[in-house]
Amino acid sequence: MRRKDRQRDAAFAWQVMREAPYATLSLADGAGRPYAVPVSLAADVVAGAIFFDCAVAGEMYEIFRD
Repeated sequence: MRRKDRQRDAAFAWQVMREAPYATLSLADGAGRPYAVPVSLAADVVAGAIFFDCAVAGEMYEIFRD
């Protein structure tokens, strides 16, 4: 991070993920084209995992698959 005075710790990131009603997931496909989609998510701090709903078809699925 360029501005160290604005850096936050992991606990802050987990708090934001627990409290945010939604997030924007930003990805890039194999050709480097950006793809962003709003998602509802659930964060499990103990497991260190983030869960969000995704269909088994569509652009987001194909980016993850590839």
